[in-house]
Amino acid sequence: MDYDVSSPKFVFGAKNIKTHEGYMITFLDIPNIFAKGVTYEETVYYSYRVLSNFLTPLIGKTESIDKYTFHRVADMDLTDDSFYSLILATPDLDPHKMETSFILPQTTADHVGQEADALSKLINYQNIF
Repeated sequence: MDYDVSSPKFVFGAKNIKTHEGYMITFLDIPNIFAKGVTYEETVYYSYRVLSNFLTPLIGKTESIDKYTFHRVADMDLTDDSFYSLILATPDLDPHKMETSFILPQTTADHVGQEADALSKLINYQNIF
């Protein structure tokens, strides 16, 4: 079943971590599932698949899926090798329709550019130190 792109989407919080081997994405409100990959793009794709596989048995049970959506962050333990993002999913939980949005802290216009540049280097696996 196709869904209208303007229909409400589920929003899932994710913590993205650069590791020595590549990347890891964990879900803020879904314990015990994660995705690992060598490149950031690969890891994002795996995170969509893992999320879809975990939630597919709940399709049509909006209240059950809502329990796993982004509500709050328990701790903000970010490092220079990590950042938060939001994963948006359509009600059919199709991993090919999922999208990631990055979260940048509120700051001055100049600093937003610096944050975006650092994020770009991090996801391109460049040393940001």
